[in-house]
Amino acid sequence: MDLQYCEKFGYDKSKVNERLALVGLSDADHTTAGRIQQEVIVPRFNAIVDLFFDQLLKISDARQMLHSDELLSAERKNQSRFLLSLGMGFDSLSYFEDRLRVGVAHSAAGLPISLYICSFQLLIQSIIENFPDTLRNNIDDYRTFTRFLMKISTLDMSLAIDTCFINQLKSFEQSLDGMQVLASHLEKHAVTDSLTGMVNHEHVFSELQQAIVKTQAEQAPLCIVMADIDHFKSVNDNHGHLAGDGVLKEVASRIKNSLRGFDIVGRYGGEEFLLILNRADLQTARMVAERIRSRIAATPIDLPETLLDVTISMGVAMVKPDEDVNSLVERADKALYNAKENGRNQVALAE
Repeated sequence: MDLQYCEKFGYDKSKVNERLALVGLSDADHTTAGRIQQEVIVPRFNAIVDLFFDQLLKISDARQMLHSDELLSAERKNQSRFLLSLGMGFDSLSYFEDRLRVGVAHSAAGLPISLYICSFQLLIQSIIENFPDTLRNNIDDYRTFTRFLMKISTLDMSLAIDTCFINQLKSFEQSLDGMQVLASHLEKHAVTDSLTGMVNHEHVFSELQQAIVKTQAEQAPLCIVMADIDHFKSVNDNHGHLAGDGVLKEVASRIKNSLRGFDIVGRYGGEEFLLILNRADLQTARMVAERIRSRIAATPIDLPETLLDVTISMGVAMVKPDEDVNSLVERADKALYNAKENGRNQVALAE
């Protein structure tokens, strides 16, 4: 027999024996299981099934789930098969596989655990109420049979609840994974400039604050670059805002592709960008800035209706000991202003 669910839920022979010991089932109970089938269930089968469904359909949840003749007929067949196998070979992996399979099916159908437990109780009551008089008059057999029914129903219920709990746990884990993906997406969306794909002003400024603290603690060099697209207003005025968006995206792409893997760049505002060059002194930072400037100036930007020559001006500043973020940005911004005043399309160093 295919042991798909035993494998899925981790049931091997050792775990089977643990569960049987927990509910108190032993080898001696095989005899009792056979007698119950022969003396009660088989000869009184129809009466047991009829009584079970008469009682079950008094429960509103059950009536809602078995709302059509077709569903009721299918469930009677399932319950009949279940009843005729009750307790037979309870210590085998195939028995556990069958019970787990039933539990999975009911879990998938959305059967509440509370209704599942009530159903087991009704089934056992239906069997006991159909004990023949000869059995009722034999106190030892009566006690043996009822005790066995309690133990086997506990086993079957525990397996059903296992599948329901584990399936719900897996569903919860999948939902949690989905929530984490959504949270990650929302977090990324919150810090990302939607046009350029760079981090936004708030996030790059926060990154700079953290970088300054780290570099001052490690006494390592750190430079920033303030970069601004030259004559960007004329692009919007002469070619439209869609062209301006295209220029921003292409310039952003060229900047990102020119940086080292551990550098950070963000859209600071409008057509302005802030670059954080970790472990870079002024000489290194100037080389990086010149590389970016030349790559932007060297190749016209291909827009839907035109090729557009674009240049960029840049101001570079290296953090001083004990300097705060506002002072550093102010010095880089002043250097950028000087680059603009001196003719644009150039890199200027802060004092």
